[in-house]
Amino acid sequence: MGYGGVDISEVAVQALQGRELPGAEFHAVDAETFTPRTDVDILVFNESLAYFKDPAG
Repeated sequence: MGYGGVDISEVAVQALQGRELPGAEFHAVDAETFTPRTDVDILVFNESLAYFKDPAG
């Protein structure tokens, strides 16, 4: 089982590189257009929904 996250900031994602986080995947992308490669059970949007064009959508 893996985990990970997305952030629009390449700098934020690069800051995680080199850390020992087995099974983790992080992507520097826009969360509104990101499509996971596999099914996910849970999505957590921490302090980010206010930045979406259509948060309820």
